[in-house]
Amino acid sequence: MNRAAEHLRQAQEAFDQNKSQAQRWFDLRIRTGYAVVALGILLAAISAFLIVCHAAFPAWMIGGAAFAMPSGIAGVTFAAWKLILSPGSAVEIKPVLQETAKSTRRTSVLPRKSGE
Repeated sequence: MNRAAEHLRQAQEAFDQNKSQAQRWFDLRIRTGYAVVALGILLAAISAFLIVCHAAFPAWMIGGAAFAMPSGIAGVTFAAWKLILSPGSAVEIKPVLQETAKSTRRTSVLPRKSGE
């Protein structure tokens, strides 16, 4: 009885730890998503400013801004989606007790009778 209670306590502790780690990963993914959005907006704003005020800047800078706006935003968005925000990177919380029960399952070894 005491052994089963200890096993259940350890399983609950492992599940709580997995749940906490999953929450931390979720928070990191959300913050990264917001940072990507902010970075995309900043890149678009700087590029738009350079394109709109083209008289104050050299032609090579205007060309760079015109190239950086769509390609930079697409690159940042793709990298963030692929590395962090993709659905495959989500942490799945599953019961620990079933895994633990399978891994600690013992086969019963009964003593053989001397006549067998």
